[in-house]
Amino acid sequence: MEISLLPPENIVSVAREIESVTDQTFVESDFLLRAFKVVNTSSERVQINCYRFNFKAKGKVQNVVLHPEDAVAKSASGVSSIIGQLTREGPKRKKIQQRDNFHRLMGTDAFWVANQVSSSNILSPQQETGLLSKRFRVLADAPIDELLIEVDYMENGKPGQTSVTIPVMKKEKREDYIFPVKGQWLVTWNWVGLDSHREAYSQEFAFDLIKMGEGPLEEGAETLNSEDPCYGEDILAIADGRVTSCFDGIPDNPAVGVHLPVEQIREIIDTYESSLPAGAGNHVVLQHSSGECSFYAHMIPGSLMVKEGDKVKQGQVIGRVGNSGNSDGPHLHFHLMDGPDYFTSRGLPCHFTNVRNLYGESLEIVDVDNSPVWAE
Repeated sequence: MEISLLPPENIVSVAREIESVTDQTFVESDFLLRAFKVVNTSSERVQINCYRFNFKAKGKVQNVVLHPEDAVAKSASGVSSIIGQLTREGPKRKKIQQRDNFHRLMGTDAFWVANQVSSSNILSPQQETGLLSKRFRVLADAPIDELLIEVDYMENGKPGQTSVTIPVMKKEKREDYIFPVKGQWLVTWNWVGLDSHREAYSQEFAFDLIKMGEGPLEEGAETLNSEDPCYGEDILAIADGRVTSCFDGIPDNPAVGVHLPVEQIREIIDTYESSLPAGAGNHVVLQHSSGECSFYAHMIPGSLMVKEGDKVKQGQVIGRVGNSGNSDGPHLHFHLMDGPDYFTSRGLPCHFTNVRNLYGESLEIVDVDNSPVWAE
């Protein structure tokens, strides 16, 4: 039996101090196992009975999570279904979308072997199974720094076990980044929430920003983009950098909750042979001195103030908040990643120097969701 992990080097964690009702302080480690794969390398059929996830800090096991046989079988069925959908034959546009969705989910196309993925926890020789995008939130006395995964299985009526370990690492601050907007904004779809961007490889720590208005919108009314509080707001470079790529020319969606016609979206995918413009709309990628890259999406068409190759300064306006791409209303989508490619770069937590929460406390990493923050 052989185990593979994605990414293979380490898992990135955000660790936060949590105070209990008894005033005891614990550390919550929040991290995602992107993909976990088990391959039957023997010449016999095997049955997987359990996945065991051991969370360790400073060499000591702090907590254990078990996936018993029924959970293993359920995960196998889910992985088989997803990989099948992403590799099924179809017309050119569908193949483009499948390719992009596979990269968006995995960051690579060299992990699962489609015709060898089992739909159950019973594996014939060379068949494989596992799970996708498994999130863990672990309370312990110290930050989790290692994950030990054990796989229990049966082969020819005899029990067996194989295991693998991977470091769990807290991402360190590499640059003094500022927030990409100024004033009070609502953070939505952040990594800490149950609904987030985390399933996407480069967007693991992404969030959306919406500027709050002075009063509620009229229920049932179609709100024009220009009537939205954040439409046209300045988007700022979070640090000095260089524009590695940008895209302009996707029309804004007509109004809040109203998307472009399906035919027009299909035309965009066909024209650019990529689903990125249809999804991110008009966008900019900046590479900073650390090598990390910031991604800004859904800008107003024609509002980009930079072009590929331009050098920018921290705080420089690079565009304006719009409603282009896969967007339900004007907002800024932002995330940090370890390289310039949207599909294959890894998402990272972003440390900021100028953000405060509702109580005026500094937020080095924005760990709130559906809550306002203030950027000076």
